[in-house]
This record gives sequence, structure tokens and C-alpha cells, in this order.
Amino acid sequence: MWGARGLAVARHLVMFLKRPGGQAQFSTVCRCRTRRIGLAHCTVGMSERSFSRRYAEATGITPARAVERLQVEAARRLLSDTSLPVKCIAARCGFGSEETLRRSFARLLAATRQDYRARFSG
Repeated sequence: MWGARGLAVARHLVMFLKRPGGQAQFSTVCRCRTRRIGLAHCTVGMSERSFSRRYAEATGITPARAVERLQVEAARRLLSDTSLPVKCIAARCGFGSEETLRRSFARLLAATRQDYRARFSG
């Protein structure tokens, strides 16, 4: 649907050119759509190890890291768009605990949840 050029234009028009604090510059979902991932040969009968290896070869990250990035992106949206408590956000985004969310958030965004919410909430 969207070509790489269309996504590049959308990023330029909608996203900050440079965000402070080492935060991720673009959406994980946008990055997934623009990458050509050669996973056409992944089938239901493939072992978990083979799938993980092929996925990492095609995308540059493991399936677990990809899921973590999507979870953090969902948490970012809820932090900025709602006033839900962090415990609720962690549960909705598939984190086992608030602590797991905190660690993932710090590792991927180099920011605390509180700082992110204060900066980006409407």
C-alpha cells in the first residue's frame, strides 16, 4: 500500500527531525513495513530455532526483540494518549510486570516512562 517514498514523506511531515534524549526516531511498525523481509519460506512446520534464525537474518533483530519493540511502541501510545496507570499499561501491552516495562522502555528509548508521559501527553 505505502511505498518507501510515501513513508519517507510521511515521516518528514509528521515526525520530529531529531528527538531529544536518544529516543527512537520512527515507528517500529513503519520500519517493519518498509523492510523487505524474506520470510516467504517460513512455514507452519518450521522449527522455532529455524524461524528465529531466518527472521534475524531477514530483519537484523530476533523475533523476541521485534515483539518487545512493538510492545514498547504500544506503551508509548498509551502513555501519551491516556491517563491509565503504568500497571494497567504494562498489562495491556503484554509485559509481565511494571518492572519489565520499565527496563524495556529504558533500554529502547533511553527515557523513563514518567519523562515520556510528561513530554508527550496531550
